[in-house]
Amino acid sequence: MPQTPEADDAKRESFLQTCETARHYGNMRFLFSTLWTVVMSGLVSVDLRFVLSTDKTTTPVFADPWPAFVFHLAALGLAAAFVAGEFRMSKLVVGYQEMARDNFLPYGLKMVRGSETWKRIVPWVMRAPLAVAGLYFVLRLGWSPSP
Repeated sequence: MPQTPEADDAKRESFLQTCETARHYGNMRFLFSTLWTVVMSGLVSVDLRFVLSTDKTTTPVFADPWPAFVFHLAALGLAAAFVAGEFRMSKLVVGYQEMARDNFLPYGLKMVRGSETWKRIVPWVMRAPLAVAGLYFVLRLGWSPSP
C-alpha cells in the first residue's frame, strides 16, 4: 500500500525531530562532560595544594582530619554521580542515533563504518577522567598526610 504524501511528510518530520534530539543530547553530553571534568580537576587541585604544600597552615580546612575526610567523601560522591550521569548521557545519544538509523532508513541516515566500535569506546574515554579522580579520592580516604 503506497503512502500518502501527508504520511510521508509526518514520517520525515519525525525523522528530523529524532535527529535533532540525538544532536541535542550529543551537545549536552559534551557540555556536561567538560563541566564535570573541570569540577573534578578543581577538587583534585584543591586537595593536592594541601598535600604538596610544605606549610600545612595555608589550608586550615584540611588541618583537622574530619573536614578532610568529609571533603574526600563528598568529592568521591560527586565523581560517582558524574560517572552515572555520563553513563546515562551515553545511552541517550546512542539510543536516538540508533532510532534514527533503524526507523527511518529511506531518509538516508547512514552510520559510518566502525560506528559500532566507537559507540563502545567513546563512553569509556569520557568516563575515564572522572573515574581516575574518583580513584584518587578513594585512595585519599584511606591515606591522609598529617598536618
